[in-house]
Amino acid sequence: MASSQRPSYGLHTTMRPLSPSMTAIGVAALRALYTRMPAPLGFVRDPFAARLLPRPLGALTAAVRGRPAVASVVHHALRLATRELSLSSPLRTLAIDDSLRDSIAAGARQLVVLGSGLDARGWRCAELSTVSVFEVDRARTLAYKRRRMAGMHSLAARHVYVPMDFARDDLARVLKDAGFQPEIPTVWLWEGVIIYLHRDAIASTIRSVAELSASGSRLIATYTCPGLGIARGPTLHLRLGARLIGEAVHGEISTRALHALLESHGLVADHDDPVNAWASRVAPLADRMSGPQWERVLVASKR
Repeated sequence: MASSQRPSYGLHTTMRPLSPSMTAIGVAALRALYTRMPAPLGFVRDPFAARLLPRPLGALTAAVRGRPAVASVVHHALRLATRELSLSSPLRTLAIDDSLRDSIAAGARQLVVLGSGLDARGWRCAELSTVSVFEVDRARTLAYKRRRMAGMHSLAARHVYVPMDFARDDLARVLKDAGFQPEIPTVWLWEGVIIYLHRDAIASTIRSVAELSASGSRLIATYTCPGLGIARGPTLHLRLGARLIGEAVHGEISTRALHALLESHGLVADHDDPVNAWASRVAPLADRMSGPQWERVLVASKR
């Protein structure tokens, strides 16, 4: 297959040349912010998020620490400015962590993070002590992460960086070369990526995941439905913001279409709920979300 025809395996290739991406930085900044906020706003537990940020931004998130009044102003201002997207992003961390723990308890012994960006689960999730973690991303993003996490001890049984040129490389080959074993039950984490993909890239990623998954493997993914409508404020707000940072939205997909795509490749949706429905188990703030539900968290299994 010619390099120009290879699927992207779930990562857009049009992002700016700087690493990491602007969206990865933004999501990590929100995790750092809601880690450092005083109760009840400090509902995230990610002590490495600030470390992974560009230093000035990491230092800025510390302004809310021990300052309830400042934290409250920042929290409400961000919710208003982003139409609750600022709350949805860190809440999805809780939802995914919950599902990841369930998957490991069910027997998964490998975790593949597609487009790992500034994800720090390998360093903060004790449940990964029996799991081999494979972080798949662009070489320069992973190099940035190596520098920032130098000296930090991973909690995973094995922690492997897997650099990949998503326009040219084959996912199965690079994973197998890194020690991935298709016969072992695996958790695939695909967080905050689908919305930036064209439909053919979504389909090719799902096909690759299915082909590389043993029975009992799970895919945990976040996605955004097109129901908000391009002419309505929330979606227009999101689309304009994404385009301004060079990461245009292409991949809004309906629940029915996504489930059909999964089933065509032998993956069955076990759970599919809005972020706040998952996160409300551990974060009371989720129950007070009144705006648009930006994302859904999907868990699908290979039978």
